[in-house]
Amino acid sequence: MTHPIETLQLPPPKGLDHWRAQLVCKKLTLLPGSYDRIKRALQGINSNADKVALAIAADPAACLHFFLRANQLVSRTGNEIHNLAHLVSLLGYPQCNQLLAALPVAERPLPFYWRQLQEGLLRTTLLHKLPLGQSGIDAQQLHFSVLFSGLPHWLCWHSAAREELNRAGLARNPRIGPAKATQLVYGQPLPWSQWLGREALPKPLLETLAIKPAEWRAQARALLRAAKGLAFDPIAHRRHALVFLLDQLGRQFMQAPMHPRVNRLVRMLAQLLQTSADKVSGCLHQAAGELDAVHHSLVDQHPARALLAGARHRPAGPVYALPKAPQSRDAKPAPIAPKDTPTAAGTARLLDNRFRNADIVKRELADLARGHERLQSLNHLLNSWLSGCADGMGMAVCAVLIPDKNRQHWLARFQNPAGDLATLKTSALLDKLCEKTASVFINDDNRDAMRPHLPAELAVLSQTNHLLLHSLVMQRKPVALLLCAEPDLSPPRLRALKQLNLALQTATERLAMKLRRQVASG
Repeated sequence: MTHPIETLQLPPPKGLDHWRAQLVCKKLTLLPGSYDRIKRALQGINSNADKVALAIAADPAACLHFFLRANQLVSRTGNEIHNLAHLVSLLGYPQCNQLLAALPVAERPLPFYWRQLQEGLLRTTLLHKLPLGQSGIDAQQLHFSVLFSGLPHWLCWHSAAREELNRAGLARNPRIGPAKATQLVYGQPLPWSQWLGREALPKPLLETLAIKPAEWRAQARALLRAAKGLAFDPIAHRRHALVFLLDQLGRQFMQAPMHPRVNRLVRMLAQLLQTSADKVSGCLHQAAGELDAVHHSLVDQHPARALLAGARHRPAGPVYALPKAPQSRDAKPAPIAPKDTPTAAGTARLLDNRFRNADIVKRELADLARGHERLQSLNHLLNSWLSGCADGMGMAVCAVLIPDKNRQHWLARFQNPAGDLATLKTSALLDKLCEKTASVFINDDNRDAMRPHLPAELAVLSQTNHLLLHSLVMQRKPVALLLCAEPDLSPPRLRALKQLNLALQTATERLAMKLRRQVASG
């Protein structure tokens, strides 16, 4: 079953100058001669040259968008986008990464080519982290061997929907057969010795890996001699085993980090290097955590990801989590702490968690948050807050302190009677609290430190009570101080008070906005 083809509505070709101008506007750069190489490559087999040439000539982002969105070029498992991998092999990894990051959407998984590149980088990073001192192996000598251990498959075409359909059709021809059909459609990976005997790797690949051609030729000759068995010795045999294990470990780890096969390869590698498996596993996860997560940087961190996925955000964090510390089988679980026997204070606290009338608290909270029509003035808002605290929660002391013109005294306009709080002198704490919307909670832990900064009446009240002070500010000017106090202000009641204070602040801002509109309208 073939996937539907998404057609691109593109204008006629505008030429190379227009394309380069568009690249400059989008702050993108390509390697010299990239346009000619793309044009020659797209004239070959399985290139859809008529559609792709239009896309390339019009806009490079539209070209890559075509590669990403054309369903016929993507396999069922999402392993490969055939022509995108071809484009990566022509342009190089950094340039395509730059272009893809500029796209509005990136819906598909990583191409197989990039996963192979990440496997190579994982192997080399792990090689330099492993303890190779006891094994007599030099990491610098094996750097290229480990990096290119999967090279025969790097530039090989992998299964895509259209290519697989063509291969199956050619394989039915008795004059061609399955092997020849696979070679015609996908190409055939060269043997390891032929890859090493080449003059140089493709230039984009060398630039991506920061390797000079002369350096590659020198390393290739040494690797070719080792591959032909001309320099065989026990140390070289151990080197070959290390390269093979790193190749298998990198491939298995990138597919399934927690697979049991990964643990077996880790144990074999630890036995080869004469070290512990935990140390090898730690080096492996540390190396994987240092890799650039290209797929997540395209999908998760892109600004259009919220629009694309319906604002479903994944938690930010590393792609690979570090392993947990191993626990021995003899380790005993932590003893269960005995339950505390209920005391008089604890029983009083449990009873104190209950509201006097929870329906009143819910009603006043909903009216303040939504802006009920009965709340038309600041006086109505403060009365609603007092009703929720005094009648709903049964707070021992709840008062609204309003400053005078000079802010030298605070007048208790409304209160639940408990002591003489009619007039309070200002203090440094109250002045600081009124600079912006803020709250101060005074309990047994900070009572001694906060008492010198309180007015005398509140200092006396705090000796036997927990206090919560919240400043109500409108247009950067203090409107009132909300005071609640009782002997043991339990966490559920404290949370309800904070919700009421926040709802009152929202209602006050809504009222101020309404007044500004009335003044502006005349």
